[in-house]
Amino acid sequence: MNYLNITKLNINLEKIEKNFGIVIGNFDGVHLGHKYHLNKFVSECRKLNIEPILITFSPHPKEYFNPEIQDFYLSSRKMKSREIVKLGINNIFTLEFDSNLQNLSAEKFFKNYIINHEKLRLIHLGHDFKLGEGKEDATDLIKSITKDKNIEIVQSSAYKIDEEILSSTYIRSVVKESVENVEKYLGRPYSLSGKVIRGKGLGKKSLFPTCNLDIEKKFIIPDLGVYITRVRFNGREYDSITNIGLNPSTDTDSNIKIETHIFFFKEDIYNEELELVFLKKIRNEEKFESLDALRSQISLDIEEAKLFHRMNSLYKLALIGKDISHSKSQEMYEKILKRFVYYDLIDCDKETEIPQLSFLRENFHGVSITAPYKRFFIDKLIVKNPKLDSINAIVFEKQDIVGVNTDYLAAKDILEELFQNNPFSEILVLGSGAMSKMLELIFNELKLSFTQISRKKNNFDLIPKVLDRASNKVLIINACSRDYTFQLESHRNFVFWDMNYNLVKHSEMFEQVGIDYIDGIGLLELQAKYALSFWKI
Repeated sequence: MNYLNITKLNINLEKIEKNFGIVIGNFDGVHLGHKYHLNKFVSECRKLNIEPILITFSPHPKEYFNPEIQDFYLSSRKMKSREIVKLGINNIFTLEFDSNLQNLSAEKFFKNYIINHEKLRLIHLGHDFKLGEGKEDATDLIKSITKDKNIEIVQSSAYKIDEEILSSTYIRSVVKESVENVEKYLGRPYSLSGKVIRGKGLGKKSLFPTCNLDIEKKFIIPDLGVYITRVRFNGREYDSITNIGLNPSTDTDSNIKIETHIFFFKEDIYNEELELVFLKKIRNEEKFESLDALRSQISLDIEEAKLFHRMNSLYKLALIGKDISHSKSQEMYEKILKRFVYYDLIDCDKETEIPQLSFLRENFHGVSITAPYKRFFIDKLIVKNPKLDSINAIVFEKQDIVGVNTDYLAAKDILEELFQNNPFSEILVLGSGAMSKMLELIFNELKLSFTQISRKKNNFDLIPKVLDRASNKVLIINACSRDYTFQLESHRNFVFWDMNYNLVKHSEMFEQVGIDYIDGIGLLELQAKYALSFWKI
């Protein structure tokens, strides 16, 4: 992008190598009316095979005449340039609006600085184009002074919403009244940029740490209250919640504070610049009788923000299965992605309620499946590893629907690391279901032998015998259902890997006697990483 710093009237168009067209305006906010106008301009330039060039001004004439202006700008120069570049305009000239420019007539401006450039082929005007001292209607003038030149003059019609001509002035009022409705006019949510400054630290003490933003008063700040927001920082977006207010419950000064709690974020970013995107207002600012009352309300606000972020997430995932209320998969996906995801738990009582693959493809980026529903899908899919008779995730590829087993990949990683760091004498696998069959395949691939312990074989008495004869520690893997409880023996020379997660009955029992215990939460996290990778998220 040939983005130029503020210059005086010497626009220096000679540096443009191709023939070019120009469009002129303030374009504060780059709203849908501006985009309509600029898209027409870019389209005309493409037809003529010429370079589109935009000329704008800084400061805005209203700020020039009133340097202390507040609550006015819809966009910073950086934000405005970003939106303009998105439209295909890479050359932006920013002229300093000063007394010289202010006192210049439209005729002198065009004759002295614009129309004499040999490569100028197009001037694109807005529906109400005005320029120069006294804001002259310059359309007829431009047509007159260019009539003998090879310069095409094109003028856009007015852009209307609800039969009203869209303007930056109208959008400024909408920001104050209902910021969530601004997207209708900007084509994007309203946002502000500011530097992170140090606050009083009350947020950390109250368990709700916040970033305090310093935003110049010349930009329009939405009305006081609590907002669901999103933060842009270092090329990433983070879900957040923001309070704009005087903090009547904790402060006595009259300064407006903008405080943002960023979910899944712990970096120290003082003096860094953030962009704050406003999505929805939760409530107006209130004064609370105590910090406890304030803290309780903030907790409710945060839960509402979480729900909103999940319902409006970029990523829509689903889990199909029975008795899955304990599932921690959503929590794990959100931890990995550092943002909220929409997660639908589909618990089917009847076979007829099981969703069709076409429905799943249309509505979700990724789908996981638990027993007993895997068998209803496996013969309809291309299975990634045909040696496995079980799949737990569906991947939507171009024309194909592929079944994968992320448990297999995650378990193999864990086992390889365990055997790399521990000289186990023997391996015992508790259970005879799908997970134990999967482990059997992994052990065969790793050329490791194991002993299966199960109710079907009625061989639980083997456990103490194996432990007695072992020269090194024994690895015991619990591949049973969540209902199974391991009966603790007196031995301590074993490591217990629970393929289930967050089973307090096991973690507490082993902790009390000092036995190495591996919770299945690590397996779940690895499984989630593989699933997200397959889903290309």
